[in-house]
Amino acid sequence: MKLLLENWQRFLNESDLRGAIDYLEGAFEDKHASGRPYSKIFDGKIDEESSNITIEIVNQITPKYLTQVLKKYKSVGFEGSIDMNEIKDPREIAIINSILLFTAGNVATVRNPHKFSDKEAEDLESPVLGSMGNLPPKYHRGPVKDNRNLNFRDTSWFTPYVIKPTKELYTIAAYVMTQISNLKNPDGSTHIYRGMGLPAKVALNLKEGSEFFGGSISSWTMNKKIAEDYMYKGKKVDGPKAICMFEIESAEKGANIDFLSAFKYEREFILGGKIKIVSIKISDVSDMMGKPPGSIHYARFKCDEV
Repeated sequence: MKLLLENWQRFLNESDLRGAIDYLEGAFEDKHASGRPYSKIFDGKIDEESSNITIEIVNQITPKYLTQVLKKYKSVGFEGSIDMNEIKDPREIAIINSILLFTAGNVATVRNPHKFSDKEAEDLESPVLGSMGNLPPKYHRGPVKDNRNLNFRDTSWFTPYVIKPTKELYTIAAYVMTQISNLKNPDGSTHIYRGMGLPAKVALNLKEGSEFFGGSISSWTMNKKIAEDYMYKGKKVDGPKAICMFEIESAEKGANIDFLSAFKYEREFILGGKIKIVSIKISDVSDMMGKPPGSIHYARFKCDEV
């Protein structure tokens, strides 16, 4: 929030393309595509004081191995539960823990990674699948019992997979998620979206051909409806507003993590690095919204990775 305010003040002073890009880069930070916040630790550097075990695991998680694991679990699908007792490779466990921490970790406890306290961190449990809580959790330990005769949300039929977040686990997760965001897309290419509300002045000053840094880890969605929901319900803007859709038709970098995510509905895709605005279409939709002219614009930005 502080960064957004600082960028907005800079934008008001500069009133040009550079100011608009600065504000846009701040708007992309620390948010999932649905608007949920994630920890700032995922936009930082690897902790230099990490243990030898952490460094060893990190060094062994190569892009090739990451791709193999992501392809493995894509074949399982989101509804397919995973018995963690059957996974022996510490690298695979580290990747699963990292995605679980990224998608469901407690943001408040790690807002400042240098002040992270293992004692204050809350246990993190794998999400239960199914709208009625009647499917196994995504991750569990040991076999799952027959649950047909159990009451609503009775979880006595499985042993959930629970991790205790630590600074080292988050350090590994920051590395893993950064690697995922820069992978050669295991699916070849993916159509992705990111919706957000911006001050109209920012959107109107962005230019075709402009490049901006979306973050070392930026969250996009493969579901246009998710992007549209956040586009309308996102951050409130004082004064004229632009409801914006950023779209990459063929992302060849980054990766889909929805089949390992704690939030299936987000259909989350992770991408990192610079983004280039290829084309812009902006229209004044104030009249459609029952507002005075110039109050609300709709902006569609077609983009590419750089």
